[in-house]
Parts: sequence; C-alpha cells; structure tokens
Amino acid sequence: MSLQLDVKVLDGLSGKGQSIIKAKFRDHEISTKPAQGQNSCYFGEELVWKVARRLEDRDDLIITAYDHSKYRLKRMIGSVTVNLATLAQKQVLNLEEPLVDANKMVTNVTLSFDLFYRPPDQGEADLDIDRFGHSLADLSAVRGTDDLGEGDADLGDEAMGWVVRSLSQYY
Repeated sequence: MSLQLDVKVLDGLSGKGQSIIKAKFRDHEISTKPAQGQNSCYFGEELVWKVARRLEDRDDLIITAYDHSKYRLKRMIGSVTVNLATLAQKQVLNLEEPLVDANKMVTNVTLSFDLFYRPPDQGEADLDIDRFGHSLADLSAVRGTDDLGEGDADLGDEAMGWVVRSLSQYY
C-alpha cells in the first residue's frame, strides 16, 4: 500500500545553512521542506509513496541531500542508494548512512532515517495504531441523524428567526 521514508537528521555538515532532502522511488521524486541548522539539520518529515505492486529485488530508493539557498543554485552534498529487498522482508528499517558525493567518495555527512513498507496485499488488518501520535476519537457517543427521535431536529420558526436576526446586522 505504501512506502514511507521518515527523514530524521542530516549530520556532519560544515557551517550554518539550509538543507533539503530529495528522495526518488520508481521515477517519482518527493522532497522535504528546507531545514535550517548548524553542523546538522533536523527534518522530522515523512515522505510517502503509494505502492500499487509489491517491492521487487531491483527496487531502489535514492536519497539526495542538497545545500539550499535562495541566492545561489542548490549544491549536492551527497546521496545514498538503498536497495529495498531487505525492507520487503522486514517491513521496517532504521538506518544511519554516510552520504556519497558526486565523485563516488564517502563523505563525513550522515543521514538518519527510517523506512516503512506496507505491501499492497496486506491491507489494513495489521495497522499499528500506536505508531500514530494521537488517539482516535471515540465515536460511539456521537449521534447521527438516524438516532434522532420525532421532533428532535425540528427547531421551528424560532431557529429561523435567530438566523435572520444574526444576518441582518451585517446588511
């Protein structure tokens, strides 16, 4: 059903500035908002791709970090390519990987991130509600129009008069 990348921290940067992360999966690229930091940037963002077919052994996720400025062109800091075959089996990965620059040299910059995968045929049966940071509302006490008795919804002319009086103050 979905592939989710939780971008945490880009660490080992030199100096102060803004950075963005772009991630590409099956020719669809998503990027984070710019994050400000000095020597490291905290993103705390979720990037989600809808998945219509199962992950295959050759599927990769390419994550690229950029130095971001509105006054000059984006400069690539580095990238990491994650083969998703292991994720297809485990469905959750917590990673901290060093980035590789344009010359294929390992840099001192590391990216911390989590990957989550829900296969299309799994459905919602095993959905982990605790993973979401909020509780769900108790809808058992909510009354719908089907629950109303005879005359409960009839507010009569009294309600209409209130609406007319309320609107007349604006005209």
